[in-house]
Amino acid sequence: VLDVVNQIQGVASGTVHGHAFEEATGRPVTRASILVFRHPRDGGGNLRDLAGIDLKELGTPLSQIYTDVHFDDTSQDGSFSATLEPGDYVLLGLSDGHGRGPLQPIAVRAGESLTTTVVIPRDGRVSVEVVDAARGGASLLAKIIVTELDGHGVPWPRFGEGSLPISRIPRANAIYEPQTADAARSDLEFVAAFEYTGDGRNTFSLAPGRYRVYASRGYEYTIDTRDVVSEPGREKTAQLAIAQVVDTTGWLSGDFHVHSESSHDSGVSKDDRVLGYAAEGV
Repeated sequence: VLDVVNQIQGVASGTVHGHAFEEATGRPVTRASILVFRHPRDGGGNLRDLAGIDLKELGTPLSQIYTDVHFDDTSQDGSFSATLEPGDYVLLGLSDGHGRGPLQPIAVRAGESLTTTVVIPRDGRVSVEVVDAARGGASLLAKIIVTELDGHGVPWPRFGEGSLPISRIPRANAIYEPQTADAARSDLEFVAAFEYTGDGRNTFSLAPGRYRVYASRGYEYTIDTRDVVSEPGREKTAQLAIAQVVDTTGWLSGDFHVHSESSHDSGVSKDDRVLGYAAEGV
């Protein structure tokens, strides 16, 4: 969008070309988000050293660039390009399931092009299986939620023991870390991953850190949890067991007003809608 704005307004600009690569492996990262900030300056107007800087001091991003989304980009090589007004900037790479990358300073000059590289930290993987505790451990259709834990292995503030989030909410403040143990953050902000699974299995790509995995299947079943640690380049496994404890023989539940892909206001496929209801016990 900023490219078009600069073009329409006739703003003198330079061009930034680059690639996003995964740390250690060198693999290109497609659909990575490159946030653009003004390079902070000290009281004397000098560029500040980025080492140890609090990300909140960068302020609001000026622009956001995605890799491999340009209309003439035919290969998934982690490439990106954008135009920016002349000045000093800082790039920060983010990607689902990866940690926050290092800050990359750049200097843009009018009428010139520059090439840079953005590093995305390597992710970890957690393979989850949900089984039926009462029927021989067979894999079971279920809902799986993965929430973030703090460095002490407890839920982030305000998530609350016994509180189970019901939907995946994008983390608007994903690039920031809480400043104190009692930082005011919303209950659902720390849901890292969420999936309905028909066979009880799913593998999640997670940024390095500590997580709690929840398995459920509506109000008839118990809930099980496991704590896991995601480590760069490694795959961990977690098996959770739930059991039916409420006998609903002779009873049916239903939702008789359902929106899915046949409705103009919903992009949920019919298969996903049915799977979600089954995993919620409807």
